[in-house]
Amino acid sequence: MLQKNNRLKLGVEPRLDNSLLLGKYMLSLFGVQSLEELASNMKAPNLEGWDEENVSYYCRVLCNQLERWAGMVRIEDVMRYDRHIYEYTLQINEYRQDKVIWKYFQWLELLFTEVYLDKYFSDREGLVKDINRFRKNDFLQNNDYYTEPFFREITAEQLNKISVWCATGSGKTLMMHVNMLQLRYYADLHGMVYNNTLLITPKESLSAQHVGEMELSGIQVQVFSKKGGGLYKDQYVQVTEITKLADEDGELKVNVDFFEKNNLVFIDEGHRGASGDSWKKLRDKLSEAGFCFEYSATFGQSIAAEGNKKKRNELLWEYGLATLFDYSYKYFYEDGYGKNFVTRNVKVMTDAAQEYLYMLGGLLGFYEQLRLYNDKKEELMSFNIEKPAAIFVGNTVKSAKSELSDIVRLVQFFQQFTTETDKTIEGIKALLRGEDGLVDAEGYSIYNDAFAYLRELNMDASKVYGDMMISIFNSSLHGVQLHLDRIAGVDGEIGMRMGNSSYFGVINVGNPADVVKACASFVHTDVRDYNRSSLFENINKKKSTINILIGAKKFTEGWSSWRVSTMCLLNVGQGDGSEIIQLFGRGVRLKGYGFSLKRTCKLDKGQCPDEVPGHIGILETLNIFGLKADYMDEFSRIIKDEGVEVNVHDKVKVELPLMPNVVDLEKKRLKYLCLKKGKKYIKDVPLLRLDMDATIAASPVVVDRYSQIKTFSSSKSEKISQTITKDEAKLGEEQLALIDWTKLYVDLCEYKRQRGMYNLTMQLQTLKEVAANTSWYILYVPKSSLIWDDYLRVSSMWQEILTTLMQGYIDKYYKNHKSIWVNHNLETVSLTSEMTGLDEKVLVQIDKGMYDDFKQTLELIKSQLENRSFASTIRIGYGFQALYFSRHLYSPLMYYNGKQKDENGNQLIEISPVALVDSEFEFVNKLTEYVNSKPKVLEDHEVYLLRNQSKTGVGFFSEAGFYPDFILWIVKGRHQYVSFIDPHGLGRAKGFADPKVQLFQMLQHETELEIGDKNLSLNSFILSPTRFGEVMRWGLVVKPEATIEDVKNMFVDHHVYFMKEDGRYVDKMIHAILTSGIV
Repeated sequence: MLQKNNRLKLGVEPRLDNSLLLGKYMLSLFGVQSLEELASNMKAPNLEGWDEENVSYYCRVLCNQLERWAGMVRIEDVMRYDRHIYEYTLQINEYRQDKVIWKYFQWLELLFTEVYLDKYFSDREGLVKDINRFRKNDFLQNNDYYTEPFFREITAEQLNKISVWCATGSGKTLMMHVNMLQLRYYADLHGMVYNNTLLITPKESLSAQHVGEMELSGIQVQVFSKKGGGLYKDQYVQVTEITKLADEDGELKVNVDFFEKNNLVFIDEGHRGASGDSWKKLRDKLSEAGFCFEYSATFGQSIAAEGNKKKRNELLWEYGLATLFDYSYKYFYEDGYGKNFVTRNVKVMTDAAQEYLYMLGGLLGFYEQLRLYNDKKEELMSFNIEKPAAIFVGNTVKSAKSELSDIVRLVQFFQQFTTETDKTIEGIKALLRGEDGLVDAEGYSIYNDAFAYLRELNMDASKVYGDMMISIFNSSLHGVQLHLDRIAGVDGEIGMRMGNSSYFGVINVGNPADVVKACASFVHTDVRDYNRSSLFENINKKKSTINILIGAKKFTEGWSSWRVSTMCLLNVGQGDGSEIIQLFGRGVRLKGYGFSLKRTCKLDKGQCPDEVPGHIGILETLNIFGLKADYMDEFSRIIKDEGVEVNVHDKVKVELPLMPNVVDLEKKRLKYLCLKKGKKYIKDVPLLRLDMDATIAASPVVVDRYSQIKTFSSSKSEKISQTITKDEAKLGEEQLALIDWTKLYVDLCEYKRQRGMYNLTMQLQTLKEVAANTSWYILYVPKSSLIWDDYLRVSSMWQEILTTLMQGYIDKYYKNHKSIWVNHNLETVSLTSEMTGLDEKVLVQIDKGMYDDFKQTLELIKSQLENRSFASTIRIGYGFQALYFSRHLYSPLMYYNGKQKDENGNQLIEISPVALVDSEFEFVNKLTEYVNSKPKVLEDHEVYLLRNQSKTGVGFFSEAGFYPDFILWIVKGRHQYVSFIDPHGLGRAKGFADPKVQLFQMLQHETELEIGDKNLSLNSFILSPTRFGEVMRWGLVVKPEATIEDVKNMFVDHHVYFMKEDGRYVDKMIHAILTSGIV
């Protein structure tokens, strides 16, 4: 027996998304716990549609997954359900020009419906037992669920209702059409007869839309009439409104007893019932002996608005048991569907001037959208962007004694905009310059990241104002008066115009006379006929001049437009979350490129076109602001309750596991050089005395006090000439006489301590002897610096120069001796997975403000890495990729170009271990292309690559501090060619004698001999991303007749390749590797 204390689960809020008993049961049938898990491999756009056998690609993917999951749904049943969905899709597509192609979540809703109806009609008692078993054994035991209402048995009579919780814009109307066909199919299959099929909507305009949509889907439909629907009315879907249902008949009402209790009922905007409205009992009576489907984007918000705990728990019981499928806004948004959104709210509105500037910023953002749309209209056509419109929504129209109503205040704002020209222009100037002083609660400038396109245009503020008048208000005149016209013959409409210009806006309220009366003291008012019917109803027509819509809750239900791009809240958000989500959902609707419904930045690779209009994100973003700060605070709270973050200046952390690409790496026995066990330089060489080392002269310390000047040549055959002659100096007795030797000694002791050279000792006399020997360094310094004109200046300069030179000497001396010791103490071992970092993860941190643009792709990558299916490079965003190379020891290799920064220059994306830089990215891609081309030279060879991690990766000569950037193994038989590759270029190398360049010589002539392994060939290469001309400052000594090609060949001979100028550098490198050893 369940214990009472199980009911109290700390931290679990009494919300619908925590109470989805039926939804969790349905997921459990497939062996998963979440929609994300179920759909993890189904979101790719190339899975949309049907294969040559008319099986959906989603079905194929799901069946493959079911073979691994311990679910209850059989593969053959999924195939059967998919065939049904295909048939229904053909039916609703028959009369459509634009055929319906299901998104993954739509197909899953249809699949869940198939599963449920099949069980319900074939074995209702078995279904209730199964759900009760899941409720007791799983749901009530899970601490993530709110379970208080669910400690009671479910009965079969409670299973005749399904709720579909889907975001606005997710296509629930089309899903409803197929659900109608599904319900009729299973009812007919099991001999069930129902009196009527009813569709109930909130109002007549929405009913009319549904009639048109169902006719397009080939569904027989008619508007309900009390006079009767004819002999075959049971074959029609009858559409009526909630407002026409009652307990008693009336002139405009119908008694629900007229329909009896045995009906198939479909309810759009079902949150009205969820919120406990009086008609709920009427709805229940209609389907008491029938079946009911409800649809809404806001079930959760409606239930949350119920303040009485007992009533709220009853609603959670009812809808937790009924909600079959949850694809509420958080899923919709995370998948990249719909517009992005940005909220702008000031911390405190201090005065009228600040309020005006805030509202002006909102209007300026809307103008930017209009301007961008008009400038790039042709480019935007394929992205299905509609002309932007701004919507201002409030719920009061009457003036209070202490303040004007929100709508009247808004009219005042428009009047100020057009009449107070100078003030408005100065405000525009301040906003575009970022000098507005408006900050949010966290101290961030609310408009700092706004107006990118306008700032790029670099328009004068007065010109911006003039264009705003034309673009928004349809008037080229400044200072013109605002007119409000009551539109005769159209209920509730007020037209807004500037002077005699065409209407730019429409106010749609229940009592327009009150609004006109309240505004009559400061604007012109009139009553006019408008022979083109309703301004509001025509806003979606191409010839509509309306840019601004104002209404008191007019737009929360049953209104459809793709135009909304800016939204201002006027006394909305206080107490009704469902209204906010409805309103918000209409604003974020987006057709998207190829009718994908997605933001362009969220399109998958191959789905996005090559050419994307600049700043398209501005048009795919809903700008939201409010007349009062508390409106926006309430809005932000409601959106956060939906599971979506709002304007958070923080980073989201995503951990990606590393996936091994090479199976049984240990069996490959890839050779790895390391120190013999127990060897440590500081321990084995406890005392290293600094002395004169003649070998340093071969690779001298170079100090260059000249500015670096780039030289270039325009012809391949042009002779090399020294364009700049640098003065070379040496420290003689005159200069050394000025040195403070005690200071030099102290500074160098501190230097070696900082560098960890604890076993190095030095004497002052030795420092003097080394300084007196000029063979080990090259000093470039202008002659002007040698002039003896000021003792303090000259002595300080030479002190600093000698200190720098001696630090270089100490570095080389220590590294030379350590390298010799390392070479004498090396051995070969086989590489293991632990050495590659495979036990580690990649940590990706992304600013929350942009995280939604990448989340879907990152989750896909994570899922593929976890199930070992990551097999191709995935573009996450611009300059942001997860690379796949089958011969790399692990995946993914992350690439990020580092260009996403905030206003302070801080990185918005951080990756650890450090992501590939451009040159590494170029090298991996080139090597991938080369290996995948299967060149003849690599026949019978195995290739392996490792992008190494500094300090934590594979440390060849780790005691010498050498962690190669890339390690390349080429294996033929028992022979291994091991090469160290540096794609960062020559860096600070100063010539061919530099150890970085000479490494390949040391490996081949010293290390190989010390190791004594005839089956091992060692090599190193430098890949330079900089151009050849940039290294000419080396001052190479070449023959007078030498050409550029001759000098480039000198670099090739030293294993240096220029990536940008030699397209065959990978081919040449492989050739050099394979000719360096004996097979």
